[in-house]
Amino acid sequence: MSTIIRITVLYFANVKDITGVKKETMNLTPDTSIKKLLTNISSKYPAIKSILDVVKISVNYKMMEMNTILNDGDEVALLPPVSGG
Repeated sequence: MSTIIRITVLYFANVKDITGVKKETMNLTPDTSIKKLLTNISSKYPAIKSILDVVKISVNYKMMEMNTILNDGDEVALLPPVSGG
C-alpha cells in the first residue's frame, strides 16, 4: 500500500482569485478526508477560510460530504455558490 496519494485540486471563480492558481497537485496520506484537505488548503491559503463555509466540494464530478475519504488520482473541485437572477 502506498504511503501517499496524489490528487488534483481545481479552484473556480473567487476561490481561484484567493489562491492565485486554478489547479494544483497535492500529495496526501491515504486516510485524508475532504475536511482534512480543506484544513491543509486553509493553511496554505489562509484567506480562503472566509468562504469555506459556502464552498461546495466535488470529487470526480460528484458532490461529496466532508467525511469522504480521498483516493489516489481523485480530482477535487472547490466550487463557490452559484448566484444570479
